[in-house]
Amino acid sequence: MGGMTGYSFTIFSTFILTDVAKFDYFISYVLALSMTIFLNFYLSMKYVFRVRERYASRFTRYLIAIFSFYLINLLLVRFIVETMKIHYLVSITIVTICLYVAKFYIYDTYIFHEA
Repeated sequence: MGGMTGYSFTIFSTFILTDVAKFDYFISYVLALSMTIFLNFYLSMKYVFRVRERYASRFTRYLIAIFSFYLINLLLVRFIVETMKIHYLVSITIVTICLYVAKFYIYDTYIFHEA
């Protein structure tokens, strides 16, 4: 739910900020991605994992996880493309699917788990 919603929100927000509000496309994209982090956290917290407490500490852990997975994603895609000679789009798809499972586990176990 969060993935497709986040993607759609990012694309839509970037378009509106760039073409309607006349922001530079890169600034628009940075703002849209930042808003998407909050949106995905909210959707995960409210609808996926249904938590109702300790929002600040959960958000801190969420940000650490987001940036950690981002770095892992980049490194894995680079490794697969350069070392295994697999096309970059296939590599991105493989890494995205694998990390999706890992992200859900980390989010469920360490970020949104009700203690």
